[in-house]
Amino acid sequence: MSHMADLLTKWSHQTITVLHATTAFDSNGIAVTSTAVTYTALCQYNTRAALGRDGKSMVSNCQILFAHDTTIRIDDILTLPDGTSPTIISIEKTVDFDGNTEYIKVYT
Repeated sequence: MSHMADLLTKWSHQTITVLHATTAFDSNGIAVTSTAVTYTALCQYNTRAALGRDGKSMVSNCQILFAHDTTIRIDDILTLPDGTSPTIISIEKTVDFDGNTEYIKVYT
């Protein structure tokens, strides 16, 4: 395990609920979700600039660090520890020198 993975395991005490989006859509064009999955993560409530999926600059109010083996997609629905469900702006994977994913950072 990497140094960052060790730190995330030690300090990730916040629970994030994730509803994974499926490839199906309802009659209103909204992605149908699967059952809820919970992950431990580290939420950083900071204001940061982030690029949205359309390439435009947006404001991120929370960045969430997930372990390297977490599956998160842009259309998933997150519920943060404070009960809010912000839209995912972007997802960033940080890799080590061997090409292995160190951690996943989600901008909301």
